Amino acid sequence: MLTIFLLENARFTLQWLSRKPVVRNRAGNIRVLPIMPKDLYKTIFDNNLDAILVIKPDGRILAANPAACLLFGLPEEELQQIKLAELVSPGGMLSGNAPGSLVWNELRRTKAIFVKKDGCPFRALVSSGVQESPDQELKIVLFIRDVTDSLDFPQELRAGEDLLHQLASVLRVAVWIRDAQTRQVLYVNPAFEEIFGLPRQAFYDEPETVINAMPPEDRKLITPGDTGISIEHRIIRPDGSVRWVWGRNFPVRNESGEIIRTASIMEDITDRKLTDEKLSFVYGEMQRQMDEIKGLHSTLQEQAIRDPLTGLYNRRYLDEALDSEINHARRDGSVISLIMIDIDNFKETNDIYGHHGGDEVLRRLAQFLKDHTRHSDVACRFAGDEFVILLPDTPAETACQRADNLRAIFESDKTIYSDMKIHSTISIGVAQYPVHGATSRELLTAVDNAMYDAKAMGKNCVVVEGSRCNP
Repeated sequence: MLTIFLLENARFTLQWLSRKPVVRNRAGNIRVLPIMPKDLYKTIFDNNLDAILVIKPDGRILAANPAACLLFGLPEEELQQIKLAELVSPGGMLSGNAPGSLVWNELRRTKAIFVKKDGCPFRALVSSGVQESPDQELKIVLFIRDVTDSLDFPQELRAGEDLLHQLASVLRVAVWIRDAQTRQVLYVNPAFEEIFGLPRQAFYDEPETVINAMPPEDRKLITPGDTGISIEHRIIRPDGSVRWVWGRNFPVRNESGEIIRTASIMEDITDRKLTDEKLSFVYGEMQRQMDEIKGLHSTLQEQAIRDPLTGLYNRRYLDEALDSEINHARRDGSVISLIMIDIDNFKETNDIYGHHGGDEVLRRLAQFLKDHTRHSDVACRFAGDEFVILLPDTPAETACQRADNLRAIFESDKTIYSDMKIHSTISIGVAQYPVHGATSRELLTAVDNAMYDAKAMGKNCVVVEGSRCNP
């Protein structure tokens, strides 16, 4: 095994390459030194105060001395299972002198930022060299010295990184950093434990801890490799409690623009979610009550303008509708007709069949009018057994024809009540605006007089202007 070590205040770097340890003087010449005894080599390797890592060109760690294990907080067995890149902080290899990117034909010295097992970053000076073993396999030796507190790094940079680490440690938002290739967790702050109910070490040991904590149906929201996308989902803690969280991933790129790390943040939004659900429930209840109020209001409006027995519009609605249609006709120069209907001999019907029988005749006539009027017509129960139909844009001649058709059809039909057939006829009066009245009151008076004329002429007929209609 190769060892490279630096002697404090020495003017040269001592390098042992395989069986040919050499030293490079200040002039750059290499001189072969006598081979160091193995026990002295082991003593230097094991007792050196600086960390020593032996790695392959691909970055896999082959050996680590006790100082390296202490510095990184990892036993040698664990260090041998990872690559050097997993120990480097995102963007922490300075000057571009990363193993594998150099021509390893001489000793190198650079600065780097590493991350310990607990996630704490530190700055280091790195000396490196290469050895070719008898089987021509290359090994790289790194000699790492923690210089976090030295002046080799700008004071502002140290202060900024320390502040960032302190902030991450006290935030109630979970923060973690992964290696983009291996997905190995390189750092996770203490808030992870509060949110997930798990020790941070569990996340270091199992990189899929976050995914595993999600219900199966929520895992569909996660697409591996996606960055910059924020989502809300649930997690299930070891005690079975369910928490809502919001998370987002961010890419960390090197100087070449390649994504080498992913940084993630996650916030517990359970309280906010519960509040939103409560507000949503309250809003839903308010909306339901508002709908009920609107429904009641609409019902009351209908009740205010509808006759409860027949379901037709009442006298109040007719007055409003007639005034509106007269104003419209006055502006447009159009005409309006009114039809007033009265059931013949209705008092005798009530005397013979009772009021319930009479009510059935009224309901039958009301349904008859609904079935034989246009959508634009307004059919109303005016009073007692009197009914009025308002016909917009209809001259008296047309109204007379329609009225006589209604009379004839109603006469041919019968009202069924308690297995009895009640035969009824109707007398009808017709009046037209503005010929028979220029106001609603005048028009109603005219149509009422025409209806009484129809009764005086023998009933079961249609009268306009004191004369029978001749359709």
